[in-house]
Amino acid sequence: MLSPTVMLQQIVNFLLLMVLLTHLLYRPVGNILRERRERIEAELNEADRQRNEARAFNEASQKELHQVHQEAREILERAARQGTRSREEAAAAARRDAKLYLERARENLDRERAQVWEELQGDLADLTILTAAKIIGNALDEESHERLVEELVITLEGEA
Repeated sequence: MLSPTVMLQQIVNFLLLMVLLTHLLYRPVGNILRERRERIEAELNEADRQRNEARAFNEASQKELHQVHQEAREILERAARQGTRSREEAAAAARRDAKLYLERARENLDRERAQVWEELQGDLADLTILTAAKIIGNALDEESHERLVEELVITLEGEA
């Protein structure tokens, strides 16, 4: 059996060891562990913050990229519409110009045809009167000549 003094010495030694270990080992190790835990938590918080910033930046970049694509699509559509409109306007202007040119050509042709027709009528009337005068054998006076020309023109117009 153990004597009470040895027991008391053992308890005192144990308590002394506990106090020494607490001050020399447990507290410093506890402080080191607490500091390490705080540092790890701070790094995890920083990593979460950076991840959230990266996610927000990525989302903003995606939105901006989508907006840029949308604007580019709108610009291309606008350019295509404008090109189509310009092409249609040019075609319409070309058709108008061609129509005007054709109308002018027809007007010129009609004028020339009328002029040639009048000349032919006059020449035909003169030839007819000369022929008639030769056949009849007498010369017509100016008034008779004009009357015959008018009758012939009226007759020819009725036939044309």
